[in-house]
Amino acid sequence: MEFPALEKFIERMDIEVLYILDRSFFSSRGQRYICIEVKAYYQKKETYRYYHCWEFTNEGLETYEDGNSLIGAGDGIFAYLGSNDMVDLYFKIKSLDYAKKAFKKLNQ
Repeated sequence: MEFPALEKFIERMDIEVLYILDRSFFSSRGQRYICIEVKAYYQKKETYRYYHCWEFTNEGLETYEDGNSLIGAGDGIFAYLGSNDMVDLYFKIKSLDYAKKAFKKLNQ
């Protein structure tokens, strides 16, 4: 799924987006649990913060487990887009990409 308008908005507004491995552990089912913190800054002020957590099987198949919004899309610069769900979905997909890379690195 592509989001060219959102990506152009982020680029043109000079929004800095960070993906941070917040925690990683094995669940009670023996699956790798990875949470990614997504932060966005506009003019050096935090404008978005969301946690996306994924559970991975030993083969690397992922399941979305949980999400937690601390500063939502409607609370900052992304509110101008008028599509909070699209912004959240974009960052959820991007956080999955980051979580997959973390999973591979942790399982080497």
